[in-house]
Amino acid sequence: MQIKGLGNSINKLHEQYRKHEKAKAEAGEKKLTDKLEISEEAKLLQSQNISGKEAAEIHEKINSGFYNSEEVLNKVAEAILKELYQN
Repeated sequence: MQIKGLGNSINKLHEQYRKHEKAKAEAGEKKLTDKLEISEEAKLLQSQNISGKEAAEIHEKINSGFYNSEEVLNKVAEAILKELYQN
């Protein structure tokens, strides 16, 4: 039984990739990066402290599935539609 390796095919592909990356760098192409922007409204909300009692109530509502109820989902959907039609 004779086992043949992959040969130089992987090395060739790697070399082509390196050449491509080098050419992009020389051309001044910037690499894409993710970016996160936080609105001023979100920053304001974040700066407002809620009490431990309020946080516990919110956690309880999440755990109980309150926010998944049909009533809450309908209110959210209505608010979204209202916002869309105002713009």
